[in-house]
Amino acid sequence: MQYVEWIVNIFEWRYLQSILRIKVRFQRFAFVTLNPEISVFQTPGIVAAITKQIVAVTLGDPALIEVVSVMSWPYKLATNNFTLAESPPGKIFNTAYAHVDCNNAQGQSCKQRWQTSITLTENTCTLDGSYKLTYTKICNPSQTNCPLQDADRPAAIGYALTSENFCAEITVEVSLTGTMQVYEKADFVTVRTAFIVNTRAFFLVKVQSELNNQKPGTITFENTEVVTVTVKKEGDKVPIRLVEKKKVIVFPASEPENDPKADCQLIDRSAGNEVGFSFVFSRELSTYLKANSVTKFVVGAEVQVTYTNAQKKRSVLQAGPESESSTYDATSEVTDDGNTNTGATSGATSGATSGATSGATSGATGTGTGAGKTETSNAFALFASALLMIVALLF
Repeated sequence: MQYVEWIVNIFEWRYLQSILRIKVRFQRFAFVTLNPEISVFQTPGIVAAITKQIVAVTLGDPALIEVVSVMSWPYKLATNNFTLAESPPGKIFNTAYAHVDCNNAQGQSCKQRWQTSITLTENTCTLDGSYKLTYTKICNPSQTNCPLQDADRPAAIGYALTSENFCAEITVEVSLTGTMQVYEKADFVTVRTAFIVNTRAFFLVKVQSELNNQKPGTITFENTEVVTVTVKKEGDKVPIRLVEKKKVIVFPASEPENDPKADCQLIDRSAGNEVGFSFVFSRELSTYLKANSVTKFVVGAEVQVTYTNAQKKRSVLQAGPESESSTYDATSEVTDDGNTNTGATSGATSGATSGATSGATSGATGTGTGAGKTETSNAFALFASALLMIVALLF
């Protein structure tokens, strides 16, 4: 700053100059906010499963395949353009589509049902093969600010189907019966109706064709095999499997609590229509057996029969209506004195009942009947079961 004034007495100008230093600071940081706020959503993943695979009873009618998909909010699959994009070559003649949409709110998943009715080409007898449904991902209409970009929208659900051969070539109808008895030894001579815990019981299954009752030797059997064996205490919902797919189950040593220690064994028979098996009514099977009480066991067996006739036909046994009213009931014989579990000093008595495909029962015998239609294979499935009662004794 400069200042000038006149000095009168000496006739001179006076010059004054002062300095004021100013410091200028420029702001380096700034805080900004976005309005409206940014929303972040989960990835638009799809969880799907086949819930229906229904082959029509009438040959040539469409088969129904239903797939259920689940996506997290706000995503869903568009219902206007889903299609079966891939299928086994030469199998599909025509397709029709239906769906059940979802209407989910925030915090809820979207579950949608996708139904495909498949009309097969002539002479196609299975659904076997790989399939793929294609879709477009969208957002729930309530979510106006959809995070999906164009690259996120294509979606596909792939699955593989396996089915039976449903082109039935019926030539004859064969009626079959099956029985199961319990014995004390492997010679299957003496029927046994009492077992002590840790005693082995021997079961013999016999199958027969009703045609042989009219004319012996009409139907002959090459062999009979045990497919599955199950045992459960009466009242339990889940049975213990001792045999699965014709093999005795070996329980992992790392899971001793799951091992019933029944030591199941399969027994071959020289007669083609017979097969046997045995197992021990172990303490593990009879864990909840109490003194002066009865514990009932339901033993089931599925057997497979191969015919020796030249055509080697396969027949699938179906339960007849009489099997629904012929169950042997021994509930009244069950007693329990309320003492603590013993499990070690136990005896046993046995009765029997029909199984899933059983007919009239008596004593220690479970009986199964059914009529099956022949197909181009060589085996037949029979279900039979026996109801066993384990009685605890006081020593």
